[in-house]
Amino acid sequence: MKMRNLVTALFIIAAVAVQAQSKWGASSADSVKCWENYNNFGSLMQTKSYVAAYEHWNYVYTNCPGVKKNTFIYAPRILKAMIKDASTPEEKDKYADQLIGSYDKRLQYFPGKEAYVTGEKALQIWKYKKDHEEAYAVFEEAYTINRAEMTPAQINGYFLSAVKMKNAKLIELDELIRVYIRMNETVADNRILLTNQINELKAKEEANGSLDKKDAKNLKKAETSFKAYTTVEKNIEKAISPVLSCNNLALIINEENFQANYDNKKWLGRAAKMLQKERMSEDGELDDCTDNPMFTKIAERMLELEPSAGGYRAIARKFFKEKNYTKSSEYYSKAIELEQDPEQKGKDLLGLAESYRKMGKFASAKRACLDAAKTKTDWGQPYLVLAQVYGSADGQCGKDVVEKKAVYWAAINMCAKAKSIEPALATKANNLINAYKKGVPDKSIAFNLGYVEGNKITLGCWINETVTVKFYK
Repeated sequence: MKMRNLVTALFIIAAVAVQAQSKWGASSADSVKCWENYNNFGSLMQTKSYVAAYEHWNYVYTNCPGVKKNTFIYAPRILKAMIKDASTPEEKDKYADQLIGSYDKRLQYFPGKEAYVTGEKALQIWKYKKDHEEAYAVFEEAYTINRAEMTPAQINGYFLSAVKMKNAKLIELDELIRVYIRMNETVADNRILLTNQINELKAKEEANGSLDKKDAKNLKKAETSFKAYTTVEKNIEKAISPVLSCNNLALIINEENFQANYDNKKWLGRAAKMLQKERMSEDGELDDCTDNPMFTKIAERMLELEPSAGGYRAIARKFFKEKNYTKSSEYYSKAIELEQDPEQKGKDLLGLAESYRKMGKFASAKRACLDAAKTKTDWGQPYLVLAQVYGSADGQCGKDVVEKKAVYWAAINMCAKAKSIEPALATKANNLINAYKKGVPDKSIAFNLGYVEGNKITLGCWINETVTVKFYK
Protein backbone atom coordinates (compact mmCIF):
# COMPACT_ATOMS: atom_id res chain seq x y z
CA MET A 1 0.00 0.00 0.00
CA LYS A 2 2.84 2.42 0.93
CA MET A 3 4.60 1.67 -2.34
CA ARG A 4 1.36 2.36 -4.27
CA ASN A 5 0.91 5.73 -2.52
CA LEU A 6 4.51 6.67 -3.28
CA VAL A 7 4.12 5.83 -6.94
CA THR A 8 0.88 7.85 -7.10
CA ALA A 9 2.55 10.86 -5.48
CA LEU A 10 5.49 10.68 -7.89
CA PHE A 11 3.09 10.45 -10.82
CA ILE A 12 1.24 13.61 -9.65
CA ILE A 13 4.50 15.50 -9.22
CA ALA A 14 5.63 14.46 -12.68
CA ALA A 15 2.28 15.49 -14.18
CA VAL A 16 2.49 18.88 -12.52
CA ALA A 17 6.03 19.30 -13.81
CA VAL A 18 4.94 18.49 -17.36
CA GLN A 19 1.98 20.89 -17.11
CA ALA A 20 4.20 23.59 -15.66
CA GLN A 21 6.80 23.13 -18.37
CA SER A 22 4.22 23.38 -21.11
CA LYS A 23 2.48 26.46 -19.70
CA TRP A 24 4.79 28.23 -17.29
CA GLY A 25 8.27 28.49 -18.74
CA ALA A 26 11.11 27.21 -20.89
CA SER A 27 12.58 24.74 -18.40
CA SER A 28 10.94 22.31 -16.05
CA ALA A 29 12.78 23.62 -12.98
CA ASP A 30 11.92 27.28 -13.62
CA SER A 31 8.34 26.42 -14.44
CA VAL A 32 7.86 24.38 -11.29
CA LYS A 33 9.21 27.31 -9.28
CA CYS A 34 6.70 29.63 -10.95
CA TRP A 35 3.94 27.13 -10.25
CA GLU A 36 4.95 26.84 -6.57
CA ASN A 37 5.12 30.61 -6.07
CA TYR A 38 1.79 31.11 -7.80
CA ASN A 39 0.11 28.59 -5.49
CA ASN A 40 1.85 30.04 -2.43
CA PHE A 41 0.68 33.60 -3.04
CA GLY A 42 -2.78 32.31 -4.00
CA SER A 43 -3.09 30.52 -0.66
CA LEU A 44 -1.97 33.63 1.23
CA MET A 45 -4.52 35.75 -0.66
CA GLN A 46 -7.29 33.54 0.72
CA THR A 47 -6.27 34.51 4.27
CA LYS A 48 -5.75 38.17 3.26
CA SER A 49 -2.05 37.92 4.13
CA TYR A 50 -1.16 40.39 1.42
CA VAL A 51 2.24 41.49 2.71
CA ALA A 52 3.34 37.87 3.17
CA ALA A 53 2.12 37.10 -0.35
CA TYR A 54 4.28 39.79 -1.97
CA GLU A 55 7.52 37.81 -2.34
CA HIS A 56 5.76 34.87 -4.03
CA TRP A 57 3.58 37.16 -6.15
CA ASN A 58 6.57 39.24 -7.24
CA TYR A 59 8.43 36.14 -8.42
CA VAL A 60 5.53 35.21 -10.69
CA TYR A 61 5.01 38.83 -11.81
CA THR A 62 8.71 39.15 -12.69
CA ASN A 63 9.49 35.73 -14.15
CA CYS A 64 6.25 34.38 -15.62
CA PRO A 65 3.68 37.21 -15.84
CA GLY A 66 1.72 35.73 -18.73
CA VAL A 67 0.62 32.49 -17.06
CA LYS A 68 -2.43 33.64 -15.10
CA LYS A 69 -4.63 36.75 -15.19
CA ASN A 70 -5.05 36.49 -11.40
CA THR A 71 -1.47 37.73 -11.05
CA PHE A 72 -2.76 41.13 -12.19
CA ILE A 73 -6.19 40.96 -10.59
CA TYR A 74 -4.55 40.44 -7.18
CA ALA A 75 -1.77 42.97 -7.81
CA PRO A 76 -3.59 46.05 -6.43
CA ARG A 77 -4.46 44.38 -3.12
CA ILE A 78 -0.91 43.13 -2.58
CA LEU A 79 0.87 46.31 -3.67
CA LYS A 80 -1.46 48.66 -1.77
CA ALA A 81 -0.74 46.60 1.35
CA MET A 82 2.99 46.95 0.67
CA ILE A 83 2.64 50.72 0.24
CA LYS A 84 0.78 50.94 3.54
CA ASP A 85 3.36 48.72 5.27
CA ALA A 86 6.40 50.57 3.85
CA SER A 87 8.53 52.38 6.41
CA THR A 88 10.17 54.99 4.17
CA PRO A 89 8.98 57.33 1.38
CA GLU A 90 11.40 55.58 -0.99
CA GLU A 91 9.79 52.21 -0.32
CA LYS A 92 6.32 53.66 -0.81
CA ASP A 93 7.37 55.14 -4.14
CA LYS A 94 8.90 51.83 -5.22
CA TYR A 95 5.67 49.89 -4.64
CA ALA A 96 3.52 52.69 -6.07
CA ASP A 97 5.58 52.61 -9.27
CA GLN A 98 5.17 48.84 -9.45
CA LEU A 99 1.42 49.16 -8.92
CA ILE A 100 1.05 51.78 -11.67
CA GLY A 101 3.22 49.74 -14.03
CA SER A 102 1.20 46.58 -13.38
CA TYR A 103 -1.76 47.98 -15.37
CA ASP A 104 0.33 48.40 -18.54
CA LYS A 105 1.79 44.95 -18.03
CA ARG A 106 -1.70 43.48 -17.56
CA LEU A 107 -2.84 44.87 -20.91
CA GLN A 108 0.34 43.54 -22.52
CA TYR A 109 -0.32 39.96 -21.41
CA PHE A 110 -4.10 39.98 -20.99
CA PRO A 111 -5.79 42.46 -23.34
CA GLY A 112 -9.40 43.38 -22.59
CA LYS A 113 -11.31 46.00 -20.58
CA GLU A 114 -8.71 48.52 -21.72
CA ALA A 115 -10.70 51.56 -20.59
CA TYR A 116 -11.31 50.13 -17.12
CA VAL A 117 -7.67 49.09 -16.64
CA THR A 118 -6.39 52.46 -17.91
CA GLY A 119 -8.82 54.25 -15.58
CA GLU A 120 -7.51 52.24 -12.63
CA LYS A 121 -3.96 53.21 -13.57
CA ALA A 122 -5.01 56.87 -13.59
CA LEU A 123 -6.57 56.49 -10.14
CA GLN A 124 -3.32 55.17 -8.67
CA ILE A 125 -1.32 58.01 -10.27
CA TRP A 126 -3.84 60.44 -8.74
CA LYS A 127 -3.75 58.78 -5.32
CA TYR A 128 -0.10 57.86 -4.84
CA LYS A 129 1.87 60.18 -7.10
CA LYS A 130 -0.33 63.27 -6.67
CA ASP A 131 0.55 64.01 -10.28
CA HIS A 132 -2.67 65.66 -11.43
CA GLU A 133 -1.38 66.44 -14.91
CA GLU A 134 -0.37 62.84 -15.68
CA ALA A 135 -3.52 61.47 -14.03
CA TYR A 136 -5.66 63.81 -16.12
CA ALA A 137 -3.98 62.66 -19.34
CA VAL A 138 -4.48 58.98 -18.46
CA PHE A 139 -8.13 59.56 -17.48
CA GLU A 140 -8.59 61.25 -20.87
CA GLU A 141 -7.15 58.15 -22.52
CA ALA A 142 -9.55 55.87 -20.61
CA TYR A 143 -12.52 58.02 -21.56
CA THR A 144 -11.51 58.02 -25.23
CA ILE A 145 -11.18 54.21 -25.26
CA ASN A 146 -14.64 53.54 -23.79
CA ARG A 147 -16.37 55.79 -21.26
CA ALA A 148 -18.93 53.06 -20.51
CA GLU A 149 -16.24 51.03 -18.71
CA MET A 150 -15.32 53.84 -16.30
CA THR A 151 -16.29 53.20 -12.68
CA PRO A 152 -17.80 55.83 -10.34
CA ALA A 153 -14.39 56.25 -8.66
CA GLN A 154 -12.70 56.80 -12.04
CA ILE A 155 -15.34 59.34 -13.10
CA ASN A 156 -14.85 61.20 -9.83
CA GLY A 157 -11.06 61.12 -10.20
CA TYR A 158 -11.22 62.36 -13.79
CA PHE A 159 -13.31 65.37 -12.84
CA LEU A 160 -11.31 66.24 -9.70
CA SER A 161 -8.06 66.04 -11.68
CA ALA A 162 -9.59 68.51 -14.15
CA VAL A 163 -10.46 70.83 -11.24
CA LYS A 164 -6.84 70.65 -10.05
CA MET A 165 -5.66 71.39 -13.59
CA LYS A 166 -7.95 74.43 -13.78
CA ASN A 167 -6.79 75.69 -10.37
CA ALA A 168 -3.18 75.32 -11.53
CA LYS A 169 -4.08 77.27 -14.71
CA LEU A 170 -3.10 74.32 -16.89
CA ILE A 171 -6.51 74.21 -18.59
CA GLU A 172 -9.13 76.88 -19.27
CA LEU A 173 -12.68 77.12 -17.95
CA ASP A 174 -14.23 75.74 -21.13
CA GLU A 175 -12.04 72.62 -20.83
CA LEU A 176 -13.19 72.04 -17.24
CA ILE A 177 -16.79 72.43 -18.32
CA ARG A 178 -16.16 69.98 -21.18
CA VAL A 179 -14.97 67.36 -18.67
CA TYR A 180 -17.90 68.14 -16.37
CA ILE A 181 -20.39 67.55 -19.19
CA ARG A 182 -18.58 64.38 -20.24
CA MET A 183 -18.83 62.98 -16.73
CA ASN A 184 -22.48 64.02 -16.41
CA GLU A 185 -23.31 62.21 -19.62
CA THR A 186 -21.38 59.10 -18.53
CA VAL A 187 -23.23 59.03 -15.21
CA ALA A 188 -26.56 59.50 -17.00
CA ASP A 189 -25.81 56.64 -19.43
CA ASN A 190 -24.95 54.28 -16.59
CA ARG A 191 -27.97 55.38 -14.59
CA ILE A 192 -30.27 54.55 -17.51
CA LEU A 193 -28.71 51.09 -17.94
CA LEU A 194 -28.84 50.33 -14.21
CA THR A 195 -32.41 51.60 -13.84
CA ASN A 196 -33.56 49.33 -16.66
CA GLN A 197 -31.71 46.40 -15.11
CA ILE A 198 -33.15 47.07 -11.65
CA ASN A 199 -36.69 47.47 -13.01
CA GLU A 200 -36.44 44.22 -14.99
CA LEU A 201 -35.20 42.26 -11.99
CA LYS A 202 -37.80 43.76 -9.66
CA ALA A 203 -40.56 42.95 -12.15
CA LYS A 204 -39.24 39.38 -12.31
CA GLU A 205 -39.21 39.22 -8.51
CA GLU A 206 -42.79 40.49 -8.31
CA ALA A 207 -43.98 38.03 -10.94
CA ASN A 208 -42.23 35.00 -9.41
CA GLY A 209 -42.39 35.91 -5.74
CA SER A 210 -38.59 35.78 -5.39
CA LEU A 211 -35.33 35.79 -7.35
CA ASP A 212 -32.83 32.97 -7.73
CA LYS A 213 -29.39 33.44 -6.20
CA LYS A 214 -27.81 34.80 -9.39
CA ASP A 215 -30.54 37.37 -10.05
CA ALA A 216 -30.64 38.44 -6.39
CA LYS A 217 -26.89 39.04 -6.54
CA ASN A 218 -27.24 41.01 -9.79
CA LEU A 219 -30.02 43.15 -8.30
CA LYS A 220 -27.96 43.99 -5.22
CA LYS A 221 -24.95 44.80 -7.41
CA ALA A 222 -27.02 47.06 -9.70
CA GLU A 223 -28.57 48.93 -6.74
CA THR A 224 -25.14 49.41 -5.14
CA SER A 225 -23.70 50.72 -8.42
CA PHE A 226 -26.67 53.06 -8.89
CA LYS A 227 -26.06 54.56 -5.43
CA ALA A 228 -22.35 54.94 -6.20
CA TYR A 229 -23.04 56.86 -9.43
CA THR A 230 -25.55 59.07 -7.57
CA THR A 231 -22.96 59.85 -4.87
CA VAL A 232 -20.32 60.70 -7.46
CA GLU A 233 -22.77 62.95 -9.30
CA LYS A 234 -23.46 64.87 -6.07
CA ASN A 235 -19.72 65.25 -5.43
CA ILE A 236 -19.16 66.57 -8.94
CA GLU A 237 -22.06 69.02 -8.66
CA LYS A 238 -20.71 70.31 -5.37
CA ALA A 239 -17.24 70.83 -6.86
CA ILE A 240 -18.45 72.56 -10.04
CA SER A 241 -21.05 74.87 -8.46
CA PRO A 242 -18.65 77.75 -7.65
CA VAL A 243 -17.45 77.74 -11.27
CA LEU A 244 -20.80 77.64 -13.08
CA SER A 245 -21.89 81.21 -12.54
CA CYS A 246 -24.04 82.74 -15.26
CA ASN A 247 -21.29 85.27 -15.95
CA ASN A 248 -18.74 82.49 -16.52
CA LEU A 249 -21.09 80.62 -18.84
CA ALA A 250 -21.77 83.77 -20.83
CA LEU A 251 -18.05 83.88 -21.67
CA ILE A 252 -18.25 80.59 -23.58
CA ILE A 253 -21.93 80.34 -24.57
CA ASN A 254 -22.11 83.40 -26.78
CA GLU A 255 -23.08 84.42 -30.31
CA GLU A 256 -19.65 83.62 -31.72
CA ASN A 257 -19.63 80.03 -30.38
CA PHE A 258 -23.29 79.57 -31.31
CA GLN A 259 -22.57 80.44 -34.94
CA ALA A 260 -19.47 78.23 -34.95
CA ASN A 261 -21.57 75.31 -33.67
CA TYR A 262 -24.79 76.10 -35.54
CA ASP A 263 -25.17 72.53 -36.83
CA ASN A 264 -23.40 70.80 -33.92
CA LYS A 265 -26.14 68.90 -32.07
CA LYS A 266 -23.83 67.86 -29.25
CA TRP A 267 -22.61 71.40 -28.54
CA LEU A 268 -26.14 72.82 -28.69
CA GLY A 269 -27.48 70.17 -26.32
CA ARG A 270 -24.67 70.66 -23.84
CA ALA A 271 -24.99 74.45 -23.94
CA ALA A 272 -28.73 74.27 -23.32
CA LYS A 273 -28.20 71.86 -20.45
CA MET A 274 -25.60 74.12 -18.83
CA LEU A 275 -27.84 77.17 -19.04
CA GLN A 276 -30.78 75.25 -17.57
CA LYS A 277 -28.76 73.83 -14.70
CA GLU A 278 -30.20 74.97 -11.40
CA ARG A 279 -27.86 76.53 -8.87
CA MET A 280 -28.32 78.26 -5.53
CA SER A 281 -28.77 82.01 -5.85
CA GLU A 282 -27.55 84.58 -3.31
CA ASP A 283 -30.97 84.60 -1.60
CA GLY A 284 -30.89 80.80 -1.15
CA GLU A 285 -33.35 80.00 -3.94
CA LEU A 286 -32.73 77.73 -6.92
CA ASP A 287 -32.12 79.67 -10.13
CA ASP A 288 -30.70 79.06 -13.61
CA CYS A 289 -29.08 80.94 -16.50
CA THR A 290 -31.92 80.77 -19.02
CA ASP A 291 -31.99 84.58 -19.07
CA ASN A 292 -28.89 84.34 -21.25
CA PRO A 293 -30.01 85.75 -24.64
CA MET A 294 -28.46 82.73 -26.37
CA PHE A 295 -30.75 80.27 -24.59
CA THR A 296 -33.79 80.76 -26.83
CA LYS A 297 -31.69 80.69 -29.98
CA ILE A 298 -30.03 77.46 -28.90
CA ALA A 299 -33.32 75.80 -27.93
CA GLU A 300 -35.03 76.71 -31.19
CA ARG A 301 -32.05 75.57 -33.26
CA MET A 302 -31.98 72.23 -31.45
CA LEU A 303 -35.57 71.52 -32.48
CA GLU A 304 -34.91 72.65 -36.03
CA LEU A 305 -32.18 70.04 -36.31
CA GLU A 306 -33.92 67.17 -34.53
CA PRO A 307 -36.76 66.61 -32.02
CA SER A 308 -35.13 65.86 -28.68
CA ALA A 309 -35.97 65.81 -24.99
CA GLY A 310 -33.36 68.50 -24.37
CA GLY A 311 -34.78 70.77 -27.06
CA TYR A 312 -38.37 70.42 -25.86
CA ARG A 313 -37.26 70.92 -22.26
CA ALA A 314 -35.45 74.13 -23.15
CA ILE A 315 -38.51 75.55 -24.90
CA ALA A 316 -40.70 74.48 -21.97
CA ARG A 317 -38.46 76.41 -19.57
CA LYS A 318 -38.63 79.45 -21.84
CA PHE A 319 -42.45 79.42 -21.90
CA PHE A 320 -42.65 78.85 -18.14
CA LYS A 321 -40.54 81.94 -17.50
CA GLU A 322 -42.81 83.86 -19.83
CA LYS A 323 -45.79 82.59 -17.77
CA ASN A 324 -47.24 80.82 -20.79
CA TYR A 325 -48.10 77.71 -18.78
CA THR A 326 -50.25 76.11 -21.47
CA LYS A 327 -47.26 76.05 -23.81
CA SER A 328 -44.79 75.03 -21.10
CA SER A 329 -46.97 72.03 -20.16
CA GLU A 330 -47.19 71.07 -23.85
CA TYR A 331 -43.40 71.09 -24.30
CA TYR A 332 -42.66 69.42 -20.95
CA SER A 333 -44.97 66.58 -22.03
CA LYS A 334 -43.01 66.19 -25.27
CA ALA A 335 -39.71 66.16 -23.37
CA ILE A 336 -41.03 63.48 -21.00
CA GLU A 337 -42.01 61.25 -23.92
CA LEU A 338 -38.47 61.27 -25.34
CA GLU A 339 -36.37 61.38 -22.15
CA GLN A 340 -34.62 58.11 -21.21
CA ASP A 341 -32.78 59.24 -18.10
CA PRO A 342 -35.19 58.54 -15.19
CA GLU A 343 -33.74 61.31 -13.03
CA GLN A 344 -34.11 63.93 -15.74
CA LYS A 345 -37.58 62.63 -16.54
CA GLY A 346 -38.48 63.17 -12.88
CA LYS A 347 -37.36 66.79 -13.09
CA ASP A 348 -39.40 67.27 -16.26
CA LEU A 349 -42.45 65.82 -14.51
CA LEU A 350 -42.05 68.38 -11.73
CA GLY A 351 -41.80 71.12 -14.36
CA LEU A 352 -45.04 69.78 -15.81
CA ALA A 353 -46.62 69.68 -12.33
CA GLU A 354 -45.69 73.32 -11.69
CA SER A 355 -47.16 74.32 -15.06
CA TYR A 356 -50.41 72.53 -14.25
CA ARG A 357 -50.50 74.11 -10.78
CA LYS A 358 -50.16 77.59 -12.26
CA MET A 359 -53.02 76.73 -14.64
CA GLY A 360 -55.24 75.52 -11.77
CA LYS A 361 -55.19 71.93 -13.09
CA PHE A 362 -54.53 70.48 -9.65
CA ALA A 363 -55.51 66.87 -10.35
CA SER A 364 -53.08 66.73 -13.28
CA ALA A 365 -50.41 68.44 -11.16
CA LYS A 366 -50.81 65.82 -8.42
CA ARG A 367 -50.52 62.96 -10.91
CA ALA A 368 -47.30 64.46 -12.34
CA CYS A 369 -45.84 64.81 -8.82
CA LEU A 370 -46.55 61.18 -7.97
CA ASP A 371 -45.09 60.03 -11.29
CA ALA A 372 -41.96 62.06 -10.55
CA ALA A 373 -41.64 60.44 -7.11
CA LYS A 374 -41.47 57.01 -8.77
CA THR A 375 -38.32 57.93 -10.67
CA LYS A 376 -36.13 58.15 -7.55
CA THR A 377 -36.90 56.62 -4.15
CA ASP A 378 -34.80 59.01 -2.03
CA TRP A 379 -36.14 62.20 -3.62
CA GLY A 380 -38.36 64.39 -1.46
CA GLN A 381 -38.87 67.27 -3.88
CA PRO A 382 -41.98 65.77 -5.60
CA TYR A 383 -43.80 65.76 -2.24
CA LEU A 384 -42.75 69.34 -1.58
CA VAL A 385 -44.26 70.35 -4.91
CA LEU A 386 -47.36 68.29 -4.12
CA ALA A 387 -47.66 70.18 -0.83
CA GLN A 388 -47.78 73.41 -2.82
CA VAL A 389 -50.40 71.90 -5.12
CA TYR A 390 -52.55 71.12 -2.08
CA GLY A 391 -51.87 74.55 -0.61
CA SER A 392 -53.10 76.14 -3.83
CA ALA A 393 -56.40 74.24 -3.62
CA ASP A 394 -57.96 76.16 -0.71
CA GLY A 395 -61.75 75.98 -1.15
CA GLN A 396 -61.66 73.42 -3.94
CA CYS A 397 -63.06 70.41 -2.02
CA GLY A 398 -65.40 69.84 0.90
CA LYS A 399 -68.90 70.70 2.09
CA ASP A 400 -68.02 73.30 4.77
CA VAL A 401 -65.29 75.77 5.67
CA VAL A 402 -63.33 73.19 7.71
CA GLU A 403 -63.23 70.63 4.91
CA LYS A 404 -62.44 73.34 2.35
CA LYS A 405 -59.42 74.44 4.36
CA ALA A 406 -58.35 70.91 5.34
CA VAL A 407 -56.07 71.00 2.27
CA TYR A 408 -53.54 72.79 4.50
CA TRP A 409 -53.28 69.74 6.77
CA ALA A 410 -52.69 67.64 3.66
CA ALA A 411 -50.02 70.11 2.54
CA ILE A 412 -48.32 69.98 5.96
CA ASN A 413 -48.29 66.18 5.77
CA MET A 414 -46.59 66.29 2.37
CA CYS A 415 -43.95 68.72 3.67
CA ALA A 416 -43.22 66.36 6.56
CA LYS A 417 -42.94 63.45 4.13
CA ALA A 418 -40.60 65.42 1.86
CA LYS A 419 -38.09 66.22 4.60
CA SER A 420 -38.25 62.69 6.06
CA ILE A 421 -37.23 61.31 2.64
CA GLU A 422 -34.69 64.05 1.88
CA PRO A 423 -33.44 65.81 5.05
CA ALA A 424 -31.69 68.51 2.97
CA LEU A 425 -35.17 69.91 2.24
CA ALA A 426 -35.91 70.51 5.93
CA THR A 427 -35.49 74.30 5.89
CA LYS A 428 -37.74 74.85 2.88
CA ALA A 429 -40.26 72.28 4.16
CA ASN A 430 -40.40 73.94 7.58
CA ASN A 431 -40.94 77.36 6.03
CA LEU A 432 -43.89 76.00 4.05
CA ILE A 433 -45.27 74.23 7.12
CA ASN A 434 -45.21 77.50 9.08
CA ALA A 435 -47.05 79.23 6.25
CA TYR A 436 -49.66 76.46 5.93
CA LYS A 437 -50.32 76.41 9.69
CA LYS A 438 -51.76 79.90 9.29
CA GLY A 439 -54.30 78.59 6.79
CA VAL A 440 -55.87 75.77 8.85
CA PRO A 441 -59.46 76.34 10.06
CA ASP A 442 -60.10 78.50 13.11
CA LYS A 443 -60.55 76.37 16.24
CA SER A 444 -63.76 78.06 17.38
CA ILE A 445 -65.38 77.86 13.95
CA ALA A 446 -64.39 74.19 13.68
CA PHE A 447 -65.87 73.49 17.13
CA ASN A 448 -69.16 75.13 16.16
CA LEU A 449 -69.28 72.84 13.12
CA GLY A 450 -68.68 69.76 15.25
CA TYR A 451 -64.95 69.23 14.71
CA VAL A 452 -62.49 68.71 17.55
CA GLU A 453 -58.74 68.07 17.55
CA GLY A 454 -57.94 64.48 16.62
CA ASN A 455 -60.93 64.03 14.29
CA LYS A 456 -60.17 62.39 10.93
CA ILE A 457 -61.35 64.09 7.74
CA THR A 458 -61.33 62.37 4.36
CA LEU A 459 -60.93 64.84 1.54
CA GLY A 460 -62.71 63.78 -1.62
CA CYS A 461 -62.62 65.06 -5.22
CA TRP A 462 -59.09 64.78 -6.71
CA ILE A 463 -57.21 64.95 -3.38
CA ASN A 464 -58.24 61.63 -1.80
CA GLU A 465 -56.30 62.17 1.44
CA THR A 466 -57.26 61.54 5.06
CA VAL A 467 -56.02 64.19 7.49
CA THR A 468 -56.14 64.69 11.25
CA VAL A 469 -57.65 67.86 12.70
CA LYS A 470 -54.96 69.82 14.55
CA PHE A 471 -54.84 73.43 15.72
CA TYR A 472 -51.68 75.47 16.13
CA LYS A 473 -52.88 78.47 18.14
